[in-house]
Amino acid sequence: MRPAERLQVALAVALLASALALVPLTQDRSYLWLTAGLVGCSIVFSSIARRLGAPDLVARLVGLVPGLVVLGLVLPRFAKLLPETAEYIRESWAPMSPHDGVALLSTLLLWVLYVVVEATTVGLARPGWTFPVLVVPYLVPAFVLPAETSAALFVPIALGYLGVLATATYNRHRVGSAPLVAGLRRGIAFSTVLAAVLALAVTSVVAALLPVRTGGVLGNTDDAGPVQLGDPSLDLRSNVTSTSNKVIITYTPDDGDGHYLRLTALPEFDAQGFHLTPTDLLSPPLPDPDGPEDRTLTRTRIRVGQFASEWLPVPWAPRSVEATGEWRYDPRTYGVVAIGDDRKEATLDLDYRITSWQVDPNREQIEQAAAGDPGDNGLTLALPPGLSPDLAGLVDQLVDDSMTAGQKALALQGWLLSENFRYSTQVPSGSSLDTLNNFLLFDRTGYCEQFAGGLATLARLAGIPSRVVVGFLPGTRKGEDWEVSVRQMHAWTELYLDGLGWVQFDATPGAGSQASPSPTPTPSRTSASPSASATPTATQSPGAGGSSPWGRWLGIAGVVLAWLAGVAALLAAPQLVRAGLRARRLGVARPPARAAAAAWDEARDSVLDAGLPWPGGTPRQVAAALAPLLDPAAATELEALAALVDLVHYGPEPAGDDPVAAVRRFRAALGGRLRDHHGWHRLVPRSLLRWPRG
Repeated sequence: MRPAERLQVALAVALLASALALVPLTQDRSYLWLTAGLVGCSIVFSSIARRLGAPDLVARLVGLVPGLVVLGLVLPRFAKLLPETAEYIRESWAPMSPHDGVALLSTLLLWVLYVVVEATTVGLARPGWTFPVLVVPYLVPAFVLPAETSAALFVPIALGYLGVLATATYNRHRVGSAPLVAGLRRGIAFSTVLAAVLALAVTSVVAALLPVRTGGVLGNTDDAGPVQLGDPSLDLRSNVTSTSNKVIITYTPDDGDGHYLRLTALPEFDAQGFHLTPTDLLSPPLPDPDGPEDRTLTRTRIRVGQFASEWLPVPWAPRSVEATGEWRYDPRTYGVVAIGDDRKEATLDLDYRITSWQVDPNREQIEQAAAGDPGDNGLTLALPPGLSPDLAGLVDQLVDDSMTAGQKALALQGWLLSENFRYSTQVPSGSSLDTLNNFLLFDRTGYCEQFAGGLATLARLAGIPSRVVVGFLPGTRKGEDWEVSVRQMHAWTELYLDGLGWVQFDATPGAGSQASPSPTPTPSRTSASPSASATPTATQSPGAGGSSPWGRWLGIAGVVLAWLAGVAALLAAPQLVRAGLRARRLGVARPPARAAAAAWDEARDSVLDAGLPWPGGTPRQVAAALAPLLDPAAATELEALAALVDLVHYGPEPAGDDPVAAVRRFRAALGGRLRDHHGWHRLVPRSLLRWPRG
């Protein structure tokens, strides 16, 4: 293998090692084998061009052919492929489901990175400059999923980079005596291991000294005097739009059903939207809330992971709390909140138990219910000035056929769940008057915060007390447990109905279908309209790659790659056979006599591959006959090898020199002749076609 080819292989291995850093982003691993095939074809094509006598620059340009062929298949529809794939990535969370566009673009981008590092290392002879390029795949998940990007993914990149440096060093100092080469190999190995150990050690120490940033629902704090509670809606947008699907809450309910987990409710409504109101904090246990008499108690064990908050995630309606730390509750909203010095991170790695009332009225009970009075002096019915007067007329139209407050609530929820509205996180956050007016009357596009605020606003216009709740969707069932991810932070609405108390209604399209944990859903999961199970574009992962229009193009690219790889393998097979034969002769430890015979056989095949005849006779006679045809340096090395072979076979003691090192020196001296012959013999070595005897 030639030095340039050796470097290209090292670069390919390093690039594939760096491509492993993209694994947390997608469930699809096809981009790895597609990249390996495309880069492998590039290496083989450039290698074949070199053996056909092409200059190094031309050979490297020929190596671009496989990638350009695949790129040519994609370019005619690239204007459509790129936006579709970008939209899929934007609407998905990690790890993404398999998608043809993502796999194809990832492969092409990684191939472009290979072209860059190959040009840097082989073309500019600057292997040290490849590190910034190799680290690019690691930076993508590091910025997108910082909490889930393990430092272990950086180790293959570092090892691949060290392999490139070691290969480049080996290429510079490969030729020499056996002790020199062996010492050089040991030096390269030692330097590589030492550099890797020092880099990892220093990185670990620096990482340990850096401050840790914890995510979660955090707000302002004022430890002097009254407790300043943080508004959990501040982090709602960032968590809902998170690309991570990391599980942060696991809970095990006694009844086996999934439950919405509340943080707190936002009862006050003004020009800035729904938010907390000043309140007194009381010590548990919590008093029983208003509600039907046939409700049941459920006990739930909840384990919170990497989620730092002063608000405790609890099912509705909490009755008692068993958790370490100091906890109080808000009598207005029944939110459970921590006090003390470290309250902002009170939930971090917390394991606790909650006893709660399960208030699950059915649709018939809701339809019969009138609006109730929560006893808050009209706080949850108040409407701020500046609300569009058109909304009152809209509500009158929507509830025109409704006789009770419960029927009105279901009608309003059904309208928001209808096809008139579209779920999207690509809208301004918040629930200010301007945002809600625009959402309900014009754009009708938003995410859970707007849907929850919209229903609460319409309900107040219909005379039903309402508030917005911030918490988490029930999550996904895993055996007896339920798992909740960071992106399942959610907002919904609670309406106060006579005899039922605060009842949860979820008007966000798709939340009901995603979160329904049982055959008997709560009103928030009631199919109030035919579109109640509509899937929002950002809360559920889009379909797998099989439904992508790019499946056919990906298949064509795969077929083209397979043909290119087949042709390349067929053309490269003779050279590979020759290289394998040489490696077996020179790389296997043998007794002196057999080692000398193998070295002499390799010298013979090298002479034949150089286009020269191989005369008969003893080693000394062959060397003398070939001397006029060889360069002086090659003739000298061949004479030395012939003398060594004769000494090994006929001398009283084995010679002190190594025949393998001697034949390596001879091949190095013969290198010019090996590269100068032309035609198909560059692909099919003469030694494989004409195998002399004697």
